[in-house]
Amino acid sequence: MSLIFTNFGWGSIQQFGLKGTTVIIYFILARLLGAEAIGLISFAYALLAITELVITKGLPEAIVQGEELEQDQVNSLFLYCIFWAAGTFFCLQVLAYFYQFFDKSVSVILASMSFLLFLRPIVVLQTAFARRKFKFKEITKITVIASLVSDSIAIILAFVLENIWALVISVYIKFIIMNFFFARLNVFPFLHFNYEQSQIKELVAYSNEVFKTKVLSFITTRADVLIIGSFLGMNSLGYYSMVMKIATAFEEVLMQPFCNVMLNVFSRLKKSLNELMGIFYSSANILITCSLPFYFILGFYGNTLFASLLGNKWEVGSALYFFIALQMAVRTISYLNYPFLYGIGSVKYVTYMNAINLILTLIILIPLSSYGIDFVAMGIFMRACVGLFIGFLFMSKIQQFNLGEYLYRIRGPILSFPLIYLAVYLAKAYPLPDGFHFEIVPVFILLLAYLLLILLVNKDQVFNDFRSVKLWKVQADI
Repeated sequence: MSLIFTNFGWGSIQQFGLKGTTVIIYFILARLLGAEAIGLISFAYALLAITELVITKGLPEAIVQGEELEQDQVNSLFLYCIFWAAGTFFCLQVLAYFYQFFDKSVSVILASMSFLLFLRPIVVLQTAFARRKFKFKEITKITVIASLVSDSIAIILAFVLENIWALVISVYIKFIIMNFFFARLNVFPFLHFNYEQSQIKELVAYSNEVFKTKVLSFITTRADVLIIGSFLGMNSLGYYSMVMKIATAFEEVLMQPFCNVMLNVFSRLKKSLNELMGIFYSSANILITCSLPFYFILGFYGNTLFASLLGNKWEVGSALYFFIALQMAVRTISYLNYPFLYGIGSVKYVTYMNAINLILTLIILIPLSSYGIDFVAMGIFMRACVGLFIGFLFMSKIQQFNLGEYLYRIRGPILSFPLIYLAVYLAKAYPLPDGFHFEIVPVFILLLAYLLLILLVNKDQVFNDFRSVKLWKVQADI
C-alpha cells in the first residue's frame, strides 16, 4: 500500500468524523435558531481561536519537522503549553468580564468556552507526536469515536435545549475523550513537573517562526468574521458563516489531511530538493484536479442547494456563493505551498505572505463592507487572486522551484474554467425533471465537461503523477 495515500485516506476519514457531524449540528441549529445565533457563536469562536493559537504556537509543525525527541523534551513541551494555557485563560476571563458591557451573550460564551484552553492544546500536541510517526490510522479512530459520541449528544441536546449550549457541551465532551485515548496511544512515561527551557530551545525557536505565520493567518481569517460582524451585523455574519462552513468542508475533509501528510513527506525530503520538487509538482496536480469540481458546483448551485436544505429564509442570492467558491478555487492552486515551505524550513516566506494577506484584508474588505455582504465576498475573491500572485513570487525564491513546470503540470484544471462556464450556460437550457429539488442535470453536465477536459488535456500527466506519489513509500526510508 502507498504510504502517502494510505495515511491520506485515514486522515480524510478522521476529518470527516470530526467535521461531518459538526456541519449537521450547525444545520440543525441554523433551522432552530436562525442566522443571528450562528453569527453569534461564530463571532465568539473567532475570538477564542486566537487565544488557542497563543498556547500551541507553532509547536505541532516543529514536532513533525524536527528530529527525535527525548522524554525530558516531551515533558518540558507539555508544561510549556500548560503555563501558556494558564496565562491565556486568565486574560480571556478578564476580556469576557469587560465584554459583557458590550455584548453579554458573547461574553458568557467566551467565559464558558475558555476552560477548553487546558484541553485542546494537549490534544494538538498529542496529535503532532502521533503524526510524526505516521499514525494517521490511530488518530482517525480516536477522532471518529470522540466525534460520534459528543456530536450524537449535541444533536439530542439541540432539540432539547434549542440553543447554542448544545454545541458548547459537545465540544467539551469531545476533547475529554480525545485526551484520554491519545494518552493511551502515545504512552509517554510519567511526566514529572520538571520544566527545562534549554531542553526545547531549538523546537521553540522554530515554533516561534511558525507562530508568526499562524498568527497572521488566523487574524486574516478571523478578520473576515470580525469585519462582517462589526460592520454588517450578526445576521449577515450568520449567512457568511454557513456559506463558509460548506465551502471549507471539502478543504477540511480532503485537502487538509492531504496537506498534513505532505508536510511529513516534504520534511523527510528537505535534504534532497530535486526529489522533493518532483513529489511537490505531482501532488499539487492531483490535489487541484480533484478539488476544483466541488467549488464549481458550490459557486453555481450552492444557493439552490442551501435554500432547499435550510428553508427560504437562508436564500441569500448566488453572488455570495459564487465569489466564495471562486476564492476557494484560487486558494487551491497554491494550497501546497505552505506545507512545502514549512517542510524545508523557509517559514519566513509564509510569514511575509500572511502579513500581506492581512494588509489586503483591511484595505479591501473594510471599504467594501459599506456595500453589503456580496461586495465583501467579491473582495475576498480579489484578495485570493492577489495572494496567488504573491505566493508564486515568494516560491520563485526557492532555487529548485520552476513556475513554468508547475503551471504546465496543472494545465488541465486551470484550462477548465472557460469550458465550465460554457457548460453551465448550456445546462440552463435543460428543464428540471419532476420530483427533483436541486438542479441535478446541470450539475452532471458541469462535471462531465470538467472530466472531458481533464481526459483531453491532462490524462497522462495525472496518471503519471498519481503513480509517482503512490510509489514514494518504496523510495522512502522511515
